[in-house]
Amino acid sequence: WMLSGCANNASLQTARVLPEGKNQFFVGAGYAPVELGPTYENAKGDSGVKKIPPFPFVEAGFRLGAKHNWDVGFSGTLIGTCTIDGKYQFLNTKYFALAAGFGLGFIPTFDSTSNGIVDVMFPLYSSLDLGDYFSVYASPKFVLRTYQFKKEDKITAFDNLTGLSAGMKIGKSSGAYLEYTYMRNMLTKLNTGQFTAAWFWNFDTPKEKTQDKPGG
Repeated sequence: WMLSGCANNASLQTARVLPEGKNQFFVGAGYAPVELGPTYENAKGDSGVKKIPPFPFVEAGFRLGAKHNWDVGFSGTLIGTCTIDGKYQFLNTKYFALAAGFGLGFIPTFDSTSNGIVDVMFPLYSSLDLGDYFSVYASPKFVLRTYQFKKEDKITAFDNLTGLSAGMKIGKSSGAYLEYTYMRNMLTKLNTGQFTAAWFWNFDTPKEKTQDKPGG
């Protein structure tokens, strides 16, 4: 579960929402180095800071511009994690923007003892536009994580994570995101990080064709 939990935290977006009728699709890949915190103990009872070799992942997603300064999105990875999220842009200046977001994520655990992990995410997005084709952004976030264990008493456990995604967007209607995300589990002191690079392109929502009524 620890490895799959690392690929659910990328932002891959600036604070600026997509206009209504605009959409964005992205596909990318990355790798996630993992460092076990000093309070973590493995199955043999060993403790101390440890490192796990980085593992690769592939991610794809879609965003849709909505009304009233909102956009919504969905993303998923090949290892089974998926996220649905939305954000509201409450500050819009020529060069700087801020938005508040909310998201839900699911992480499979690939074992017989758990039904999976559910993340409730509360990110804040900020971005600075250095021209039409280059932006830098940062997104601090808080994550409430729940575990559902397959036992007769249906035990539910909770974790909380804090972290930051920071990156750059290169391009306007198409281009690339380059991003690093760091997360820390505040209970187990587990540190995780991931590098992600993604290609994006924007397109308009197809409009329905109207037919003229005869005799009009």
